[in-house]
Amino acid sequence: MKQPVIDIPSIDLDEVLNEYTTDPHFPRKVNGIVQSILKELSALQKTMELHSIRVGYIIAEDDGVATYIAESREDAIILLDARAHEEEARKDFITPERTLHDGLKSSIVHEMGHAYLDSKGLETRYHDEDVVENFARDYCDDGDDAKSIAILNDFIKRS
Repeated sequence: MKQPVIDIPSIDLDEVLNEYTTDPHFPRKVNGIVQSILKELSALQKTMELHSIRVGYIIAEDDGVATYIAESREDAIILLDARAHEEEARKDFITPERTLHDGLKSSIVHEMGHAYLDSKGLETRYHDEDVVENFARDYCDDGDDAKSIAILNDFIKRS
């Protein structure tokens, strides 16, 4: 049976970016890595019923390296501080490229967790960062969609 379509206006990424300090000169290689990661995560995205994931690049004003824009839900908007990710990766003198990829992937999966909870009707102020971080860590370690999403679903049931 086909699900009814609810027409919720999409949040415009450019409008969101107007509210942040954007990074017009973010490291271009990061965008290539992010696009590759989004392709890697396409099965997870589909399982989570996220229609799209749009990424913008900002200069974070706090310690955060990524943020999910509340209420963007199935058309998730994730803002990344590319420079912060790159600086963290440079600390790894052996495999900085792998560290950069893994850090970006973990951040994106974490924010996808927020998008999933939001899409299930749980307002972001009620999200438990530890639960979302456990979801991201579990997925990045195992790559098991169902097992990882079960962490989020258990949290939804308890909320």
